[in-house]
Amino acid sequence: MKNYFKFSNVKPEPAEFGRCFDMMSRIDELAPSDANVSVIIHRLADGNYHTMIPVKATDARFSTGLFFSEARHRCLTSSLKAAQTKMLNKLTKWKEQRFEVLA
Repeated sequence: MKNYFKFSNVKPEPAEFGRCFDMMSRIDELAPSDANVSVIIHRLADGNYHTMIPVKATDARFSTGLFFSEARHRCLTSSLKAAQTKMLNKLTKWKEQRFEVLA
């Protein structure tokens, strides 16, 4: 099982972790094949969760090299879902345009 996660001041329940893993797996499926997909989730002092998803690709011929999304929410899974939605939109747009660079 791939480990995408780095948690700071967060300890998700097993069921919650499973939902988070499924969300990150979807990003991994759309990311460039050589990409390193990860997620960093911090619990802030105000109780909100700050989620950051960096996707780093090494083959610049097919990507910009770095995709990044982030979100904040009071619920861990909602924070991850918001960041995931932003990332999926970026990756979908990249997939639609990736070969235009080579033409």
